[in-house]
Amino acid sequence: MPVRKDEAIKLGRKHFGSLAKALRSHSKFLLDLFKEDDWSFVIKSHALIEAVVTQLITEHSGDSRFRTIFERLPISDDEMGKLAVAKHLELLTPPQRRFIRFYSTLRNNLAHKVANVNFKFSEHIAKLDNSQRKAWRESIVWFVDASDESHAYWLSASTESPKLALWMSVFMLSALAEASSTEKKTMKELHELAYKTGEELFSSRTPK
Repeated sequence: MPVRKDEAIKLGRKHFGSLAKALRSHSKFLLDLFKEDDWSFVIKSHALIEAVVTQLITEHSGDSRFRTIFERLPISDDEMGKLAVAKHLELLTPPQRRFIRFYSTLRNNLAHKVANVNFKFSEHIAKLDNSQRKAWRESIVWFVDASDESHAYWLSASTESPKLALWMSVFMLSALAEASSTEKKTMKELHELAYKTGEELFSSRTPK
């Protein structure tokens, strides 16, 4: 892939800067949500997940015109939703998709019933049976391998400090999605630069 060094460096800096800016924005957005009630935290952090997944599948589709279509798809529908697209494109792992489905179910339950505006994590978790509590923990703590020494900590945090565990889960998902989108954009532009450089090299060596 013939690419001029200065152009490659410039491209890398541009996309690294964009990624860093996006991650700072997501982090600030989620940190600000700690000041809000549990209901607002779930609704708004889920909106961030929807946005980054839409961006992820749009970038990997190779055509930004699909964005308006992807935006209208339900996120967790396994047949026709955003997760179905992400699965076929191999953009999200099974644990990531499981977390999104779990969080979407929680979000939908809260959003569709007015009485749930007073939702509290502590009250919700207290009502879970053992099986539901296990599913809650495992769905949230997708971002730490079971062999990692911090796994037990995050499992405990998912029920003792659920907003913190969910913050980490949503942030990690958004960060990985942003990184994947950035990689796709970078590689696309690198190929375009290589094509342009190749044409220039060929043109300079062609007899006039």
